[in-house]
Amino acid sequence: MRKAVLSSPVLLQAPLVAALEDGSYSASLHVFGLLIGTLMAFSLLLLPIFGARWVWELIMDKTSVDSSEGR
Repeated sequence: MRKAVLSSPVLLQAPLVAALEDGSYSASLHVFGLLIGTLMAFSLLLLPIFGARWVWELIMDKTSVDSSEGR
């Protein structure tokens, strides 16, 4: 029976080590997860840029309509 070690890095690595030992760890699944995570991070970076651009164009269209009506 193994003794439980109370240091957090060991506790965090324990599921990964157990999965590696019994062969259930899939490297391709890990790479797929990293790819999805990277794409999500880039989308979160690009969302404010394109969102701000869309809002700016919406405001400018509204002001151009107002100025053409003589307001």
